[in-house]
Amino acid sequence: LFLFEEFIMGGGDTGQRCVNSMYALAGGYELDATRKFRDRMYSRFNYLPPRLRATSMENRNASKKLHGIIIDNKRFSAADKTLFQDLVSRVNSSNLNLRLMLQYVDFKYFSRSDTIWIDETHIPLEVHLHLLAHTDVYISGPGTAMLYVPFLPDGSVVVSLPGKATNRENGSTGFMEQYLAA
Repeated sequence: LFLFEEFIMGGGDTGQRCVNSMYALAGGYELDATRKFRDRMYSRFNYLPPRLRATSMENRNASKKLHGIIIDNKRFSAADKTLFQDLVSRVNSSNLNLRLMLQYVDFKYFSRSDTIWIDETHIPLEVHLHLLAHTDVYISGPGTAMLYVPFLPDGSVVVSLPGKATNRENGSTGFMEQYLAA
C-alpha cells in the first residue's frame, strides 16, 4: 500500500491530471480558492455572488421550481441530442407537478433572452454567468462545458454524462473532469 501527497496521472489522449486525496481542484478545499474565484468573477460583472449554502436545500423556496440545464456537447450523437431535447420538452410540459424546468443550452449560441441567436464570438461571459447563477441542476458530458461547474451556486447538482469513448483500445470512457465537481 502506498500513500501519496500528490499524484500526477494521464490516460490515453486525456492528458495529465494533478489529483489530490479528495479528487478536487488544487486549493479548492484548503484555501477555498474555487469559491473565491467564482465570487470574484460574479463581482467583476456586477452580480451578487451566490449565497453560501451548507446543504443543497438551504435557503431555497420550496414552491419555486428548480432550473436545470442540459449542455450541448460535441461528444453527443445526433440521437443523444434528440433524446435530450425530447426530455426537455416532456419535463416542461408534464402534468406530474414536477418541481423542475429544463433547458437545452448550446453555449455557442446562447443569449440572455435565449431568443436571439448570435455569433459565438460576441457572447460575453456575463451572459453565461447570468444563466449559471440561476442553475440548480447542471447536466453535461465531458469536456469544456464542465469548466463552468465552479461557477454554479453552492448546492447545485452536477450530472456528468459519459461521452464518446476516449480510450481507443478498449472503448471505455476515460477519466475526464470529475475533479471540477468535487
